[in-house]
Amino acid sequence: MFGTDVRAAIDAPRLRLYDRQRVALEPPIGDGVRHALVAMGHVLIEQPTVAFGGAQAIVRLRKGFAAGSDPRQDGMAVGY
Repeated sequence: MFGTDVRAAIDAPRLRLYDRQRVALEPPIGDGVRHALVAMGHVLIEQPTVAFGGAQAIVRLRKGFAAGSDPRQDGMAVGY
């Protein structure tokens, strides 16, 4: 289910749905997606990157662990 590339999953661009119509997208999400959402009736709103939250994750693998921490926020993935 989970790959070893936890960091790539955390780094992926995010969206934030405010209600059935309003949605905010992080800047890396391209114009094609933005135009498609508007064509479906969504209203795009601008939000600072910190409004999308942050993430830290640790995934147990068959041999060891994989961890990642979101560069958008302070924090680190730590386990014991």
